[in-house]
Amino acid sequence: MLELFRSYRYYYLLAFVYILIGLLTLLFLNKGELVLQLDEGHTPFADSLFLGLTMLGELFGGALVLVCLIIFAKRRYIAIFIAAASLSMVISQGLKHLVFENEGRPSSVYEDLAPVKSLDRHRNNSFPSGHTTGAFTFCTLLALGLKKKWIQVLAPTLAALVGISRVYLGQHFLSDIVAGAVIGLFVATITVLLSNKLLPSKEYVAEN
Repeated sequence: MLELFRSYRYYYLLAFVYILIGLLTLLFLNKGELVLQLDEGHTPFADSLFLGLTMLGELFGGALVLVCLIIFAKRRYIAIFIAAASLSMVISQGLKHLVFENEGRPSSVYEDLAPVKSLDRHRNNSFPSGHTTGAFTFCTLLALGLKKKWIQVLAPTLAALVGISRVYLGQHFLSDIVAGAVIGLFVATITVLLSNKLLPSKEYVAEN
C-alpha cells in the first residue's frame, strides 16, 4: 500500500487534502449551511457548469474514463474498472437504500432552493452521494491507470468538483459527499491493491 501511495503521491495527497477540507468544514458548519451558502450564488453560467460537472459522476463519466483506460492503460485496468465501479455502486446504493433510507435530501428540508433548469431534485436517500462515490472511483482508476503526473493533479480536483456540484445543485449535504469521496477512493484503491497482489508485475508500477 505504501508503495502505491508513493508512486501516485500527487493524486493521493490532493485527494486526502480535499477530504480533510470537507471533514474540517463539517466541524464548523451546520448540516445544511453549505447548501444554503452555495444556493445564494446561483447564476445561469454556474448552473450549466455544475450540471456538466455532475455528469462525471454518472454513466457518462464512467464511460469516458473506461474509454481512456482501454486506449491508454494496461489491459487489466478494464477488469479493475468494472470490479471497482460495480463494488462502489453496490456499497453506495446499499447504504443509501438499505441503511440510511430515511435520510432526506436538502430539498426535503429547504423548500425555497433556487430552481435549476432541467434539474429534478430528489428528496430522499441522501447518504452517501452516489455521484461523488462514482467520481472518486473513476478518477482514482484514471490516475492510477494512466500514470501521468498532470492527471494525478487533475483527477482528484475533478472528483472534488463533482462533489461540490451535488451540494450546489441542492442534491446532497456536505456529509454525503465526504462519505462518497471516502468510499470511492477506498474501493478503487483496494481493488487495485488486490489486483497487484494477485497479478504482480513491474510494468504496473507507476513511473516516478
